[in-house]
Amino acid sequence: METLFVETLSNQLSQAYWIRVVTLMCLVLFPGTGFAEPKFFNSAGVQIRYTDDGKGEPIVLIHGFTGSLDGWTRVGVHEKLVKEFRVIALDCRGHGESDKPHDPKKYGSEMAEDIIRLLNHLKIEKAHLVGYSMGARLTGYLLVNKPERLITVTLGGSPPRLSSADHKERAKRFISNVQEQARTADASDGQDYKALAAIPLSWEEQVVSESQLSSTTVPTIAIVGSEDPRLFGMKELKNIMPALKLVVIDGATHGGDDGALRRPEFIHTVYDFIYSHRLQ
Repeated sequence: METLFVETLSNQLSQAYWIRVVTLMCLVLFPGTGFAEPKFFNSAGVQIRYTDDGKGEPIVLIHGFTGSLDGWTRVGVHEKLVKEFRVIALDCRGHGESDKPHDPKKYGSEMAEDIIRLLNHLKIEKAHLVGYSMGARLTGYLLVNKPERLITVTLGGSPPRLSSADHKERAKRFISNVQEQARTADASDGQDYKALAAIPLSWEEQVVSESQLSSTTVPTIAIVGSEDPRLFGMKELKNIMPALKLVVIDGATHGGDDGALRRPEFIHTVYDFIYSHRLQ
């Protein structure tokens, strides 16, 4: 299920440096449209960067592989949601300005637990979670392991990580691609390739079962592009979770300029879904 990220990893990494430059310029020139001043908290010995903006019911935004919290502003999701909600975003460990351990044991379920620890740090009992790609995998893990902390779940671009026979083989291919990028990438791209290569070695800890998913009662929506290879997995998820709302964005892919995350339909669908499931 990581096929497309393997294929598009080169583009993502080569753009990472310039994305951060443009984001920082926007924060300086247009301070009202960006994040509040980033903060850090200690998550079981790992420093995690996060932002906390707005008022209302809390939403946590969880980015994809090689991404950071800054990307949510770049695609307009943060700006749309912060008008009505308290919007929290974090750099997952191994990404952005959070710590980047090289030990695979520091990832796996720990990446998802960082989200719960952040809620604890902010004294938030329950929140809406919005994850894209890798972020959706982590959100899916919490959907079955910490449902009492969730108001709603949005799975963007990926279903939860289900066990499969070729799981380790896919991780091996993914790591090989990361290592190749490490040999050719510009040193200024800000990525720690040893950390990125460690993450797939921990995927098994993020696996959830069909029976766990089928019994969840947390309102959940899945959003995916019609041209995204992970559409098949999302349709399978719909069979596992009949109550799941599946939204397919016509013509959208997984990442890049045509990715679902960049489409207005994604932003409006997320907003409408969360707004309709407010606790208040």
